[in-house]
Amino acid sequence: MASRPQSPLRRLHASVDALLETPADQLPAAIVALGEDLRAAEQDAANLSLVDALGSDRLEVYLLNGQTLRFADVSESAARNLGYTREELREMTPLDVISSENEQNVKQLLASMQGLASGSVVIRSQHRRRDKSSYPVEITLVLLQGTVLAIGRDLTQQPQRDQRIEQALDDLSKPNEGWIAATDAQLSIGYASEEVQRITGFSDEEILGATPALWRSGEMPQSFYRRLWARLSAGEPVRERFVNRDRDGKTFEVDQTIAPISGGPGDGDSELRYVSVGHVVQPGLAVQPGHAVEGHLRYLAYIDPLTSLPNRVLFTELLDRAVAATQARKQLCAVLLVDINRFVYINESYGSEVGDLLLKQLAMRLGRVTGDANTLARIGGDVFALVVASFEHPEELILLADKVQQEATRPFPLKGGEEARLSVSVGIATYPEDGNTTQEVVSHASVALSEARKSGRERVFFTEKLNRQAIEFLTVKDHLTRALEQHEVQAVYQPIYRLTDGALVAMEALMRFSSSPLREMSPASFIPILEELRLIVDAGAQIYDRVCADMRRWLDVGLPVVPVAVNLSALQLHEANLVTDITHTAHDHGIDPTLLTLEITESMCMQDAGRARDALCQLQTQGFSIAVDDFGTGYSSLSQLKHLPVNRLKIDMSFVQGIESQQDAGIIRAVVAMAESFNIETVAEGIENSTQLRRVRDLGCDLGQGFYLCRPLHAEDIAERLGKRFDE
Repeated sequence: MASRPQSPLRRLHASVDALLETPADQLPAAIVALGEDLRAAEQDAANLSLVDALGSDRLEVYLLNGQTLRFADVSESAARNLGYTREELREMTPLDVISSENEQNVKQLLASMQGLASGSVVIRSQHRRRDKSSYPVEITLVLLQGTVLAIGRDLTQQPQRDQRIEQALDDLSKPNEGWIAATDAQLSIGYASEEVQRITGFSDEEILGATPALWRSGEMPQSFYRRLWARLSAGEPVRERFVNRDRDGKTFEVDQTIAPISGGPGDGDSELRYVSVGHVVQPGLAVQPGHAVEGHLRYLAYIDPLTSLPNRVLFTELLDRAVAATQARKQLCAVLLVDINRFVYINESYGSEVGDLLLKQLAMRLGRVTGDANTLARIGGDVFALVVASFEHPEELILLADKVQQEATRPFPLKGGEEARLSVSVGIATYPEDGNTTQEVVSHASVALSEARKSGRERVFFTEKLNRQAIEFLTVKDHLTRALEQHEVQAVYQPIYRLTDGALVAMEALMRFSSSPLREMSPASFIPILEELRLIVDAGAQIYDRVCADMRRWLDVGLPVVPVAVNLSALQLHEANLVTDITHTAHDHGIDPTLLTLEITESMCMQDAGRARDALCQLQTQGFSIAVDDFGTGYSSLSQLKHLPVNRLKIDMSFVQGIESQQDAGIIRAVVAMAESFNIETVAEGIENSTQLRRVRDLGCDLGQGFYLCRPLHAEDIAERLGKRFDE
């Protein structure tokens, strides 16, 4: 028998249980992750008291109205700590329970949260009880769909410094000027030397009471910390090298010894329990005074002297870190090995001096194309290695390998006006698909490189599946590039109908290509490739020009032309000349901008809301209408939408196709109600049957489009549809 699915309410309680065990430094992320369960639970149990579910002796919980910032509800624990009843607190605001010395800062913080779509922030403040006494509290504020969720921790039990231990630590740190810190049993920091503050950039006030997670880089796997904690809990001292991150986000390494401190009789958990002593090490970087010899030896051990790139030793360490970070973030990373073909003949023909010069120049070129986020190393005589710390699609690796090969094949100037030309082979392996360890990934990249050399192919993936994808991707890339060069972009038009009377009131232009094999390819396949290759700007300009030309022909023969919507990509939206180019193209064809609608996706609005708003406002001023496509799949909110010059919202087809479910129908109903309040039209996309048509009409959608109403039409077939209803 299949197990019964867990209800949203049960999932919420499970999440709450996990939240109560979450360390303080991870609380903001844990609360944000809880958001989906909160929203699901609202539908599952309308009478659920959220604050009672979350509240405990350890946590104070408050719900605030996102606009008025008055308490909507508070937990019993919060009411008990403050000395008020819950009914009294529901008539109050946060400013009524915050001590006067913190009031102005908190007032500014709360004001800044109004209008945000999401986010979290952690603050420290003093709560004022009914009897006028106060206590310190750390509050995590999270904005979830217009409601502010505040979870507070009473800091009364934060560690008090043990003066004897603190004095001993001060005495220890002065002559050594080293990294020294001490924490209590819960890992809250009770002491940090001046060197810790100098290296991390955090002040004494910021460090004390925090945990070492304050400077954690995320490059060490969780398994590392579990092993560390197990040994410390057993009373063993531990020496490890930690990769940390300072306040500005720069990483540094600390060689640390951490040891338990023996507490005296009666010492509680707030006493200092662990001390760490260490020194900062940064391979290959500038060394500290007094350590010049050690630093120079370390430099020689880690850096290739010819190219100043990391050598094989440092490459291996950096790859280990990349794999550890990949494990922690559940991402992908890759190794590209680059070998210069027949480099031995270069040395024989020109001499080793010229060969060294070419290696230096190639290293500089490769450094420019690989980017700061990736690691380039020289691991052999004519072999370079590249660690791609994170990628999502194999196509990214193909494009990067292409750039590497383009840089390698450009002529290298030599003395006397001569030029040298190189070619390279590239072997690619990915983690974790091609290996469970760094050694396996490098070994498999070597196998792929050997295959590339033998076969004469420019690049080879270790996995045959990725090789096939690479070939397919490059084939489509060549077809798309050639099609754009020959201006083969075409438009087909999908009618948009008014649902109350079935009248055709607008159309959407969809991109197609006239040449084979692109003619049969779905936009869902070629649009992402155009965006990846940054060819979408040229393609978008061509289809816009084609639409204006088609509309001119329709007008010239006296057809009753309706407005046409054209999609804009994110790259187009951020083009400096977008408004000028679009306006000029319309005027060149004699098309009134009021006959054109420009569509952007909801996620594009949110990527750079300020810049998007400026561009869209300028376009609307010129007479163009603005539509937001795929609405409901992104992260916008009422507060953001009201600032955008939107004329039409297109409800994503996934909600229309799932309209029989109460949840999807509820989303459509909410979008329609929201749009009506802003005087914005709504379009239901992807209507495929009569049931969907009836339901979206009943839910109040203004317009609709989809195969059930009419399939996309070529420009020459438009005349037959203009002026007709969808049922004619």
